[in-house]
Amino acid sequence: MGLFSPKGQTEFNKGIKADSEKDYATALKLFEIAAEAGHPDGNYCLSTYYLNGTGVERDLEKALYYAKRATGSSSGREKALVEHISNEIEKEKQEAEAKRQAEEKRKQAQETVRRLMTNAQTAYQNKDYNATIKYLEPLLKAGISRAQCLMAQLYHLGNGVEKDDARAVQFYLLAAEKGDAVACHNLAMFYADGKGVEKDLDEALRWAEKAKAAGSDKADSTIAVIRKAISNRDAKEAIAKSEAEFPDDKYSLQELYYLSVKYSKDGDYEKSFGLTLRLALKGVIQAQFNCGAAYTMGKGTAKDEEKAAYWYERAAVNGDSSAQTACGIIYQNGNGVAQNHEKALFWYEKAGEAGNTDAQRWCFSAYNSGFGESIKPDSAKAIYWIEKLAEKGDVTDQMACSVLHNQAGNWEKALYWEEKAAEQGNAHAQHLCGLLYGGGIGTEKDEAKSFYWFEKAAEQGNADSQYECGIHYYDGDAQDYEKSLSWFKKAAGQGHTKAQFFCAEMYYKGKGTPAHIGMARIWATKVAEQTEDPELQRVAKEALYEMRNL
Repeated sequence: MGLFSPKGQTEFNKGIKADSEKDYATALKLFEIAAEAGHPDGNYCLSTYYLNGTGVERDLEKALYYAKRATGSSSGREKALVEHISNEIEKEKQEAEAKRQAEEKRKQAQETVRRLMTNAQTAYQNKDYNATIKYLEPLLKAGISRAQCLMAQLYHLGNGVEKDDARAVQFYLLAAEKGDAVACHNLAMFYADGKGVEKDLDEALRWAEKAKAAGSDKADSTIAVIRKAISNRDAKEAIAKSEAEFPDDKYSLQELYYLSVKYSKDGDYEKSFGLTLRLALKGVIQAQFNCGAAYTMGKGTAKDEEKAAYWYERAAVNGDSSAQTACGIIYQNGNGVAQNHEKALFWYEKAGEAGNTDAQRWCFSAYNSGFGESIKPDSAKAIYWIEKLAEKGDVTDQMACSVLHNQAGNWEKALYWEEKAAEQGNAHAQHLCGLLYGGGIGTEKDEAKSFYWFEKAAEQGNADSQYECGIHYYDGDAQDYEKSLSWFKKAAGQGHTKAQFFCAEMYYKGKGTPAHIGMARIWATKVAEQTEDPELQRVAKEALYEMRNL
């Protein structure tokens, strides 16, 4: 190779510096410039970059190209590099060929497995079990899980071999350990039934859950069956253990119930559950409810929605309102039972009539808004239930009761419940009472009572009532401009535009205060800018126009 330009040396030196600073992308570009300028060391460095994948994707062909360009140097290192890269290229070719051959063998093996498995399944369907086993033998030696499952089935049914569930389990286990969904599921069934292996429900559940994770479409139903069996087993064990520790001949029902509550409070839920279940079976209503709660929350036993529903309903039939409410919830949501809104409402109404507040609230909601597809809104029944709630003194319920009576045109009852809420200090209810008495709605018109309630609400900061108090003192027998302005200003300060207008007028005319055009302008401006009433806005703007030169 001929002489290289000074630029080649300059860029090469910069490349070496960038390489020492591990700025490989920059170094690569600089070595390329040096190499194009004919610098042999630039070509050599480029070759090593492409060989090792430094700052660029590995490319042996480019590495060889630049190594050959660098061989004009007197040093033998370039020739050694060419030889090394050539060996690497040959090695990659050999590895690629080996991979190709391995892939070909894999495909051939897959085809062999497919053919043998198809033959085995065909022979099995034709009840030619000897042929089935013959086709399976090489597949079993290769550890093919589908073959292991079919062989397990042969042993389980005694087809072509002597029936042997233990051997079936062995083959299912081999396939299950490879993650075969069918094997995992069948293994769960064998453990659940105690076939070929000692019965172990916990192990059965473990394999059923593995089957689900592996994609078995039968797993969910199997898991439900196994969990139910575990629940039954645990219940029997809990009763037996409890009876051994607290025998019936030494403890009364009352003492047993006391202990069940005590152990629950102490956090010993297993002991509490054993006692509770015994009492529930003996017909103790509260224990039946507690049993439902234990199964719902999984305290002292596994969660079991079906058993929870069973015990709640037992207690509900026996008149427990909390259990009746619980039954309403489980039928509403379909927890452990088929969803049924009519049954849910039946139990809610049972509990509601017994005074259960939660149930009464559900009844009100059902009749006020509708419930499911079958229960339509019923205003009379909605009022019936909201009145039961209102009678307990909740202000929100009392106000809701007033609203429903108002909508139904029952003005006297609307006032009655509004006044109940007002007496408890609810400012909104107090304001509404002021309106009702002032308008003679549901009662004879009574200005004194109207003002009484407006003043109560106003004192609590209700802007509408503060405005009404301002009106009360503005004219009539109780006229007092100072008090009127005081209330108007309080309402105006909360953005009440009508009160703001009265403030503007009273400052303009000097009512209840010395005349003050500046303050009148301020309040009139607020009205003009904030009101949504076009007429009030027009009047405010006219007032501002009149005051423009004052």
